[in-house]
Amino acid sequence: MKHDATAFPVLDLERLMSLAKASKTQDIRRILHSPRSEDWVTWNTTRLLQRRRTASWWPDLAQLAQAHAVVADPSLPRRTLRAVDLWRLVPSPEQYESASRSRMAASNNPAWRERAANPKPVEGATEVDWVLEGEDFVVFIEAKLHSDISTHTTYDPTRNQIARNIDCVIEEARNLQPCFWMVVRDRRPEYEYMQLIDRYREDRRELAAALPHRDPAVLSAMVDGMAIIEWRELLPLLPSAPDLRRVVAELRRRVA
Repeated sequence: MKHDATAFPVLDLERLMSLAKASKTQDIRRILHSPRSEDWVTWNTTRLLQRRRTASWWPDLAQLAQAHAVVADPSLPRRTLRAVDLWRLVPSPEQYESASRSRMAASNNPAWRERAANPKPVEGATEVDWVLEGEDFVVFIEAKLHSDISTHTTYDPTRNQIARNIDCVIEEARNLQPCFWMVVRDRRPEYEYMQLIDRYREDRRELAAALPHRDPAVLSAMVDGMAIIEWRELLPLLPSAPDLRRVVAELRRRVA
């Protein structure tokens, strides 16, 4: 897909087109032409940050997250960030996959029973918007602009997007510290993500019930560290070189 003069400015377009994301034609079309594209904001914010040394923005980002956490981890901003990855595809955890298939096979829904008999995974891979990896931690970030989280998957009416991300980051982290954050346009209480995170904070048993195959102590620690950051809070971390002004101006307009 060629860039054109009517498209919104996109930093490092050739690099974007080299990613697996480029195979999603509709997503790329929205990045180029939609003023409401979450992916446009995610991509350009990341590329702007990466024009600075990691050590010059990571501590501030981590500190922002700690300011919005129930229990701050003061060591996190001092720890080294090694890698940033966008739109990573993470397979459904085996324990969830097995339990979900058994649930479907035992249900009264013939379509679910038929699907359970199919060896193809019953839950597709989760596309994680932003993955931050350090020597001893992994952060999954769900990015939202105007949309809310999904509250279910095709075959699981209780599998909400936050629980799914938490399940996947615990699986991906292995023996490292797993963290889950969101970056959103605003924290209005009518958003499902605000309500759900508030419920998880008020009663840790709700998340444990959603992920019964996970250690409740690990889930409780993740609830302590969950954070919702607003995009506008990241603006002071971005560079302001003359050649970046058009992108930064568009970013400011979108997150205002």
